[in-house]
Amino acid sequence: MNTFRYFMPVDTYFGRDCIAEHKEVLKKLGKKAMIVTGRTSAKKNGSQKDVTDALEALDMQWVLFDEIGENPDVETVVRAAELAKKEAVDFVIGIGGGSPMDASKATCFAVIEKENGGLLKVDVFTLDSVKTETTHYSNYVDNPKDCVKEGLQTFWYANGTDSATMSYRRNKYQGDRIVYYPDHSIRLKAYFKNGRREGLFQLFYPNGTIRRTDIYKDGVLTEGHLYAEDGSEMKYEPYEVMPQFPGGNRAVIAFLSKNIHYPKDAQKARVQGRVIMQFVVDADGAIVSPKVVKGVSASLDNEALRVVKKMASEYKWIPARQDGRNVRVKYTLPVTFRL
Repeated sequence: MNTFRYFMPVDTYFGRDCIAEHKEVLKKLGKKAMIVTGRTSAKKNGSQKDVTDALEALDMQWVLFDEIGENPDVETVVRAAELAKKEAVDFVIGIGGGSPMDASKATCFAVIEKENGGLLKVDVFTLDSVKTETTHYSNYVDNPKDCVKEGLQTFWYANGTDSATMSYRRNKYQGDRIVYYPDHSIRLKAYFKNGRREGLFQLFYPNGTIRRTDIYKDGVLTEGHLYAEDGSEMKYEPYEVMPQFPGGNRAVIAFLSKNIHYPKDAQKARVQGRVIMQFVVDADGAIVSPKVVKGVSASLDNEALRVVKKMASEYKWIPARQDGRNVRVKYTLPVTFRL
């Protein structure tokens, strides 16, 4: 093997108040920073405030991107990069664990080329030219919501092997979806029809033995089996379980009915309708980042947001589960106002 040199200079500071005591280091990096972090932990543990206090003490400007969840996708990183470009920041500060750190480093660029048949192939790379994703589109524009995936999509591990492959037809899964371990052995194999699971759905242990065998018809589970690594059958649990308010849907409706105060201006104007709320149910059941995604009027929207924030302060949900683990998911809740 040829000898080589790898040089990555890192200054590491430890100890109480190390950010405040060494804040002058930040001054060397520029005049405006973007902070990349998760939604809650950096705020709760005070690390975000330590950084912003240090920046403000140096009369430095900063902007915040706090949308990083577990294993952030490319779209999230692209939104962060677009904000950094729009705000003309000089450097990025990542606060948190692995996901915020990776997202801070993963400034992406894309190479777009037109293929035979009219589809656009978009290759996404990290700043150091490691390919992370190849996706085909029939329509690729600046707004991700207006892009239309069509054909094969492949995600890549840093070693160049596939991490996942899937096919789309007008933004819906169509055909085989395969997820791989880093050694390229199969972790998950499923088939989709019109965006719904159809037929056999399988999960495998890293050694190749079967973990799960489910059967779907039109997206509905009809049969399922769960196995230990030695092949013995275990008590079955669905692959995905959605989060639930304690007591179920009836309890949610009861909470909303009890706590909603119909705004007087909306009553007087006879305004009614359904406000669509969206929030994240964290892995511990906490409600995070509630927002209005489809409103009716300012007063009804504000009341819907108020009552969901009240719910978040008083209750934890039963978290979603995926393959036996608690996971964070987005949840949509309609709040209806009717006179």
